[in-house]
Amino acid sequence: MFGAAVTTTYLYAAGDDVPFATKIGGALTRSVALPGGVSVTLGATPSWQYPNLLGHMLVTGNGTNHGAMQLYDPYGQPLGMSAFAIGTVVANRAETTATSRAHTIG
Repeated sequence: MFGAAVTTTYLYAAGDDVPFATKIGGALTRSVALPGGVSVTLGATPSWQYPNLLGHMLVTGNGTNHGAMQLYDPYGQPLGMSAFAIGTVVANRAETTATSRAHTIG
């Protein structure tokens, strides 16, 4: 009816009230907060989470990039990939039509 019991251990350091790592069975995972609100969970299957400007998690990936990457300036304008410039012919034609208007990573 129930599976085998699995022990979960939360690992703390320096008196913090938030664990720096979790051990579930034999698997150790660690979550790390990065600049810009990005968080990464390291373990057997890494997971990256990217927030939008409001801080809500918008995209989750596994750290592997599939396909071409497009960079944008802080106002959402596409940057030319060779010179990273705004307003070039290449930048103006760089749209997300091939990605069905969705930003996906991994």
